[in-house]
Amino acid sequence: MPETPLVETPAEPEYKPVPRSHRNPDEYSEVLRKERICHNPYVSFAPKPYKVRFESQDPEERIVLFVRRHGITNIGWMVTAVIGVFVPMILGFVPIIDFFPERFQFMTLVAWYVLLFGFIFENFLNWFFNVNIFTDERIIDIDFHSMLYKRISSAQIDRVEDVTSSVGGFWGSIFNYGDIEI
Repeated sequence: MPETPLVETPAEPEYKPVPRSHRNPDEYSEVLRKERICHNPYVSFAPKPYKVRFESQDPEERIVLFVRRHGITNIGWMVTAVIGVFVPMILGFVPIIDFFPERFQFMTLVAWYVLLFGFIFENFLNWFFNVNIFTDERIIDIDFHSMLYKRISSAQIDRVEDVTSSVGGFWGSIFNYGDIEI
């Protein structure tokens, strides 16, 4: 039987990652160049934030802009919490649970304030950890739904095709805030 010659297949090209261009955040815009480094972790708009990191950040990746919902959006749950603090005092004038023993009344009061603290803590965490992070390489959207669930979405900056902004309603027009869809 005649031997068939072995056909040599060409070697696959070696994979070489494309080097990323790490630009200085000041090179992005004139507005960003004029901004100072932000040291306050509670602001809604933080250009060049100081000591801010996120879990999937590359070692050379720099955060250019850090944004979260404006503090004015917290007024609804804050007013509810302040009212909740005074509810037991207001109900003290109405004998709703007076027929229960004193220990039960005290434990009901403690349970009320524990639940109120949980409500305040959950709403604060929801505001504090729902953020958008703009780096020199990508855009990251962190949606914090509860202590047990969060969703992180990211897109490379050079792959962003469409950006839409909308300001709606009376309060959005007054305080100049709205939504950005990427």
